[in-house]
Amino acid sequence: MKKVKVTFTALSVITAGLASAQSPILAPFSPTIGETFNTIPLGSSPSFVGYAGAGAFSRLNLTGLLLVTNTIVPPISGNAMFGRGTNVRIRYQQVWKQWGGHFRVPNAGIAVTAMGVRFYRAGLPVGVGVFAPINNTSWQWRGWDLGSIGGYDEVRIYGNVAASPGYVGMENLRSR
Repeated sequence: MKKVKVTFTALSVITAGLASAQSPILAPFSPTIGETFNTIPLGSSPSFVGYAGAGAFSRLNLTGLLLVTNTIVPPISGNAMFGRGTNVRIRYQQVWKQWGGHFRVPNAGIAVTAMGVRFYRAGLPVGVGVFAPINNTSWQWRGWDLGSIGGYDEVRIYGNVAASPGYVGMENLRSR
């Protein structure tokens, strides 16, 4: 009897967690704040301030750098950014409800086929981790609404190649 009760309790927790998760946003939305990387200097660094001071980008791994470029990742407009050998963390100064942007794989010879995104609020995960396919031939819009679960103040973006983290190109990021 106890085994059935434990299993039911575990399933209830999993189901409740999935029911309260973020929902996809299928088309770009008008942002309250956005980052095109066009005002960020070209080059590599472990971190930089973005979103006109409302957010900060940093690497998640101890190695690798964030690369703002207009060549390795052909930008939509001006510049784009990716984590070269590192996954990316974006921390915001306030809680936001929606997040999205355009994503693709840089022309760097790394076989990334999907990006993972994880949202946090006050240092704790919110929602569920999401995965989306990306490629190195075209930009793909990806966006999520976390309003029903209280929003986020940090986003982590992962590439799916464990031996070489990162390599998720991003452009026209937006929050509201």
